[in-house]
Amino acid sequence: YSVRWAAFYLCIQKEVRPVWRIRRIYNGHNGRAYAVTLKKSWKKKAFLERVEDFCICLKNNLREGEKLVCRDRAFIVSGICGEDYSFSFTLEGYKKHANMIGYYENGQARQDLIRRMSVETACKWMNSCSHLEIEVTKFRMNFREMIDKFPNPADRFVNSVNITKRLKRGY
Repeated sequence: YSVRWAAFYLCIQKEVRPVWRIRRIYNGHNGRAYAVTLKKSWKKKAFLERVEDFCICLKNNLREGEKLVCRDRAFIVSGICGEDYSFSFTLEGYKKHANMIGYYENGQARQDLIRRMSVETACKWMNSCSHLEIEVTKFRMNFREMIDKFPNPADRFVNSVNITKRLKRGY
């Protein structure tokens, strides 16, 4: 499980350069979710081309028994390695103040405005939280209501952070 994660981490760092950060935003029973935040390309590649590169990178590094599914504005690698596992990747650009999300829909690379706070901004805000607030924010990611309303893990994470923000302000 963690060996597969390390392989994907390395291939993303090597093949999708430049990457600003790969951040784990969810760690469930048999799945993990990551936000991959890109830097602007020094080669002046368009964001849509970077989305295609990301998908190709994941496809080229699948092992036997693994599959790549694109849904809910995320890339999901799932497989069996002694047990079921999955890695979900949400692609955002650029850097600390990302405002775009890249995904595949109907076999085509797409980009859209995030229309929410970026994962990096949400994580930066979490630095002001207590350990308990951070744990509650992470735990909220498992709620069925949250999963149903926000199937994309990055959207769910940011909305969970927004709930914590409101609670912290006393609303």
